[in-house]
Amino acid sequence: MSQPGHSIVDFVQRFQELQRHRDSTESLIRDLLVYSDRVESSLHLQNTKLLDELQLCKLDLADATNSRRDLQQRLQTSEARCEWFVKENEELKVLQSIALAGHAGVRLRSRNSYILVVIDGDSLVFRERWMQQGAEGGRRAAQALLSAIAEHCDDRSGNVDIVTKVVVDLGSLAKALGREVRLDVLADVRDFAAGFSQARASVDFIDVGHDKDAASSKLKGVSTETVGCMLAQPVADLTRWHLRNYNCRHVLLGISHDAAYAPFLEEMLADDNTRQCIAVIEGAPTAKELVATGVHVLDIGKDLFRTEPYMQVPPQQPDWNPGPRGLDEPITVSVQALEYIKKRKDKEKLCNNHFLRGPCTKGDACHFYHNYKPSADEINAISVLARQNPCTNGQDCVQEDCIYGHHCPSIKDAMCCHPFCKFAEDAHPPGTRFKNVHIRAN
Repeated sequence: MSQPGHSIVDFVQRFQELQRHRDSTESLIRDLLVYSDRVESSLHLQNTKLLDELQLCKLDLADATNSRRDLQQRLQTSEARCEWFVKENEELKVLQSIALAGHAGVRLRSRNSYILVVIDGDSLVFRERWMQQGAEGGRRAAQALLSAIAEHCDDRSGNVDIVTKVVVDLGSLAKALGREVRLDVLADVRDFAAGFSQARASVDFIDVGHDKDAASSKLKGVSTETVGCMLAQPVADLTRWHLRNYNCRHVLLGISHDAAYAPFLEEMLADDNTRQCIAVIEGAPTAKELVATGVHVLDIGKDLFRTEPYMQVPPQQPDWNPGPRGLDEPITVSVQALEYIKKRKDKEKLCNNHFLRGPCTKGDACHFYHNYKPSADEINAISVLARQNPCTNGQDCVQEDCIYGHHCPSIKDAMCCHPFCKFAEDAHPPGTRFKNVHIRAN
């Protein structure tokens, strides 16, 4: 039985109202959760975007800071250079005004001025008394050279420095000296070069090496038509470079031995600005081609350098009769020239016919090199090397100007010294010993 005033219908209605209220609450909570999830996702995306933008701003700030510092440093450097230029300009104006006023002792190039000495050391060779003393001899030779130049240039040198460059192929020089004066070659020459370079900071012994590529790395822009031999090219390069230097007051060239320098000297002397700045140091007698250029020659090197070029002693001519033609006339040749011609290989090898007989009949079809102006010593070297090839007619050859050999030219102390001699066994004197073990195959 229900209590009075309350019916079952009331309870049902009240229950339904409560149910609707609970459903509404759950729907509200669900909507709130969905909304909160959406807000959270949106905020997460915005936060990620803001973090990325913050990182970019930090990078931009760091870059701007570095750029500002770099600009500040560059500005400071530029300001310092500008101040230096202004100071230099003011000093030059003062010096120029003094010079124009007629004060004889003042020159615009008085500060940091120097005299350049460039020596072709393969042929203008220091005397044996220096070379045999090794490193100590090198230091003494350098001091003697500097003293001689300073004494000769006393009236115009003032306080200028003397920069000395000796350009040399130490291997060829040692080989040549070893043949002639029996020095314990390479060690003595290397010690001498080291001592020479140690004498003063402005003194250098430059070894260009025996490989043509080692030299050519220093020779870019120097034509073989203008300068002939290998060492002439770095000498010319050094001279041209220093003559462009405002502080270089004079250039002394140790090249008196070699006529191949004549075209280069003519080029330098044709310029009014350099004509008075160039002179030649005489050791060996100056080549007539160099004298003809009108260059000033300084006689200061005869106590320092050999007065005669070193030469290769001709192979011994045994007292024998090889046949109807007889013995070929011996040729005396400069060792420097012989070594240089030997080193020309492949496409750089000179054409024997072209240089010994006249223009090569093959022209451009010839495999050997024609576009070169050899010196007289180099012509002799080409002749010596050509004679190492046997004439096809041997002793029956009747051609007076034949450039090939009619008997082996490599005989010394009853031995054929050529390890790959091409001559037949009967083209050697009787009793000859051979380095070429396959001589009978010729």
